[in-house]
Amino acid sequence: MYYNEEGKDITKQILNNRTILIEGDDLETRNLANQKAREMKTSSYEVFTKNDKGRLNFFGYGIPK
Repeated sequence: MYYNEEGKDITKQILNNRTILIEGDDLETRNLANQKAREMKTSSYEVFTKNDKGRLNFFGYGIPK
């Protein structure tokens, strides 16, 4: 399952192809997500998963379509 930074579940948007998921945590990935978002005239945001203790772990970037 995937979450935004507020902890809202965004898995359904990703599976329904309403949000693009770009996996990675390096600078190159962040720049790619920002570039793709600019091309689509939207913005990118951080995407997280939850670990065994329920804490959010950074996963990548989401771009709404």
